[in-house]
Amino acid sequence: MFSEKYNELACYTLGLQDEKFVHQHVVDAYTAQFADTETKKISLTFALVGLYLFIEKKYTGKEVQKFHTLMSNNKIEWPDFVLPKSRGKISIDHVLSCADVEVKNSMIKDWCLSVWKAYNENHLAVWQTATHFLEIAKK
Repeated sequence: MFSEKYNELACYTLGLQDEKFVHQHVVDAYTAQFADTETKKISLTFALVGLYLFIEKKYTGKEVQKFHTLMSNNKIEWPDFVLPKSRGKISIDHVLSCADVEVKNSMIKDWCLSVWKAYNENHLAVWQTATHFLEIAKK
């Protein structure tokens, strides 16, 4: 599933060694943008919940990563999502074309937002799933 472009961007984001762990957002955006009928339900669920937490709840990548661990430890029947025809106007190519670190990091956020918006038909199901795990986290 992962391409050379993904590997190039992953090398960049992992190399940042930033405390916010922006790499998690790249994983989620890429997974959701390139999901197909062969993509495992758990993978798409984690990606969409990760995008939701980042875009709507302002979670850092590190916080999303911890949330994914919570999800892994409390498995449920993963939802079926509708794969949109268009997966957003921004792609990994746009991110890779940015030379400046600040611009590139900003473009990663724009990419995530673009992919998240493309899945608007699924937002309620993502919210319900995330809310289920947010309730578990409160306990």
